[in-house]
Amino acid sequence: MKVNSLSTTQSNLNGQTQTKKKEKRPFRYGKFLMTGGVGELVRTNEGFKKFVAKSLRRHIAGDWGKVPPKDAKANQEALMKGLRLVSAYSYHNNTKIWIITEAGRFATTVLFPSEY
Repeated sequence: MKVNSLSTTQSNLNGQTQTKKKEKRPFRYGKFLMTGGVGELVRTNEGFKKFVAKSLRRHIAGDWGKVPPKDAKANQEALMKGLRLVSAYSYHNNTKIWIITEAGRFATTVLFPSEY
């Protein structure tokens, strides 16, 4: 699955293409991984696939989704200390996913809470 870049291109009134600068990401995220359960649903459900891609973009932008306030605060501290980051998102049918970026910033994994 491709997560769209944070840079965009636009055409101005003269028809020339302009590229906006990439937004600075608050942390390195390493390789994108997903568990078997998430991978299977991504392969068979286009809507869920788009949801996962959008959730990854939110995660790498520092939007932690629906985590308790103490976890959001822990994520803010983890950004400064290079510790593990956790976010949580819900799909329209109440399917929940977690996204975890490891402390070493070598990988970011998408998983169902039941697969933790």
